[in-house]
Amino acid sequence: MALSLAEMTVWVTRPTPQATALADALQKYGANTIIQPAMAIKPCPEASEAWRGAKSLIMDLDNFQHIIFISTNAVCHGMAIIETYWPQLPQQQIWYAIGQSTADALASFGVKAQLPAQGSNSEALLQLPGLHQVTDAKILIVSGLGGRQFLRQQLQDRGARVSVAECYQRSLPDNLAADLAQQLSQSGIDVITAGSVETLQNLLVISANQADAIIQTTVVVPGQRVADAAAKLGFHEIITANSASNEDTATALSHWWQQRRPNQGE
Repeated sequence: MALSLAEMTVWVTRPTPQATALADALQKYGANTIIQPAMAIKPCPEASEAWRGAKSLIMDLDNFQHIIFISTNAVCHGMAIIETYWPQLPQQQIWYAIGQSTADALASFGVKAQLPAQGSNSEALLQLPGLHQVTDAKILIVSGLGGRQFLRQQLQDRGARVSVAECYQRSLPDNLAADLAQQLSQSGIDVITAGSVETLQNLLVISANQADAIIQTTVVVPGQRVADAAAKLGFHEIITANSASNEDTATALSHWWQQRRPNQGE
């Protein structure tokens, strides 16, 4: 059955520019989309401890055997620092991307990265053969400030010496209207995208005065871990996609939509 999102209205909460890419993918299958990020991504200030730490690690880039980027944001902000100090990249490293979008972003910098055949998360990345036997290997993870520590811990448990270059920070978007949730509810939203646990939490902060309306709106999330968090936060109906990729999100939404509207796609 062909994918169809005809007449569905989706609130896309990703930061820009990722929000535009997801909205375009959903519109391709007929969805109406409203872009209103529930998270902002900004580079760590150069005076911050995080930025100085990332700079120090990146200046030592040629001493790492494996370099992992956990998102397109990590590529954008990490490669900005890398290009400053490495006009010619070291040649002996193995580069990794957590998913296709991240790999495509690295490719735009001339970097060919390994990525999971299926899935776009830490669990899938850890299945790659090159990350199985890593005793005493030096691994650099390029990521945002804070966030999930699962990948780092798993690699350390395998004997690797892992460092993390934190190149960007997440925050609530600026200039959000106090009645945002009410304004959006008037648009007849069917589904809200939520790419992370932090996004779910931000949705509830943003919509403090209309939290009941938000948690009663269906959310689509990338994987069981985020789905479990959504349930704990009180969201009533949760669609679990196979990954955070645009196509997996569209596929999960289409299956759900066709169950609600059986004549879709016929």
